Amino acid sequence: MPRLSRQNIDRRIKEDSIAVTEDAASTGKRSLKFTDAPGLAPVWLPLLQFAPGYTSGTVRISFDLRHREGAQDYIECRTSGHPLRTEPSIRFDKGVIDARLNPVQTRPKPGAWTRVTITARMGVGTCQWNMTPPDEPLPEPANLNCDKGWTECGWIGFVSTADANYKWWIDSLVITRGE
Repeated sequence: MPRLSRQNIDRRIKEDSIAVTEDAASTGKRSLKFTDAPGLAPVWLPLLQFAPGYTSGTVRISFDLRHREGAQDYIECRTSGHPLRTEPSIRFDKGVIDARLNPVQTRPKPGAWTRVTITARMGVGTCQWNMTPPDEPLPEPANLNCDKGWTECGWIGFVSTADANYKWWIDSLVITRGE
């Protein structure tokens, strides 16, 4: 498995954080807990970002996700530099899920773990994703149109955008690149 070249956690005040915790886990004993807070500037903090630097092939991101009611966060891949291209992107906004500006019918059950898998081939113009409880088989993935100009996975971000006291968790995160 390729090593990610850089990881970064960005936060601004002591009430927001991204930390390993034992208060919830989909597997094992620990998960990564995002704690958002009101009044953060910019609102997209806290942020966990990876800079894999992939320039070819297929990117696959899988993780278990646990939200509470009212989730406001997103997961997306971007190019580095300008013009900035974003592919794929999944946003959770108070019960509405938006995958690359396509409303999605599947919704994670608040408080329950949900397995999310995103697969995108750079430069092709399509990506696939699916969500299911972690103990169930994955359904057929949804196909989404993506920008054919997305030819580099320079940044992967897990971003919390709630302007409130809010917590959510990820577990079993795996990021890989295949041919």
